[in-house]
Amino acid sequence: MAELWPQVEASTGGHGKTIRTTRFVPAYLHQRGVGRASALAGAPLPRCRWTSTALRDTVSSSSRHQYARAMTGFRAEDRTDPPWASDEAATLMGFLNYQRDTLRWKCAGLTADQLSASAPPSVLTLGGLLKHVAVVEAGWLNQFFAGGVTKPSWFDELDQDDPGWSFSSAAGATPTQLFAWFDESIGVSDRVIADALAGSDGLSSLSEEQDGGKRISLRWIVCHLIEEYARHNGHADLLRESIDGVTGE
Repeated sequence: MAELWPQVEASTGGHGKTIRTTRFVPAYLHQRGVGRASALAGAPLPRCRWTSTALRDTVSSSSRHQYARAMTGFRAEDRTDPPWASDEAATLMGFLNYQRDTLRWKCAGLTADQLSASAPPSVLTLGGLLKHVAVVEAGWLNQFFAGGVTKPSWFDELDQDDPGWSFSSAAGATPTQLFAWFDESIGVSDRVIADALAGSDGLSSLSEEQDGGKRISLRWIVCHLIEEYARHNGHADLLRESIDGVTGE
């Protein structure tokens, strides 16, 4: 699912003190222990530098009101089409926001039970998709690209032994909480992107952390997030139709 998963490693520093570092690896590699093997082989581990910034300090007031609107009546026509003729950054962000809002629309107006409903034999749920993309955005932009600027509100509850945690932990969550997690990640992501675009390298800015010894550009990460949302919005189409018959692109 292209989800980055935190893997905590311990090492001994000066005076025998234990130093704990957090390495983010793709979930399927974490499950196979690849990240841990790299650590034991002496690969450098990026330090997780979460700050204690509260959600209210990182998410704009307009973003905080989005989830309340989404629960009651966010419509297809409330989305903003990507610009027809603009620069690269505006075009990419236009497509990313359109895909974000498509998922918001597919999940709008549903109860907790409906957001937890699956379409067997699949176990995917709309609530699970909301939390999953929140974790994906936090993994790629907040942690991997920016180095961990804000600790996600759900981080301390994360089960590192469950690669499907972002999906399974959404079961039973209220619509308010699911949309709050979603908008929390988007608010932090947008701040990270805006800070990078304000710099001289823009979309060519490279990540603080590395994958296989290589830093990844903001351009690649934003394109990947568009891909991630578009794929899951196809799942959301089918799930929403199975719940109440609502369809639409």
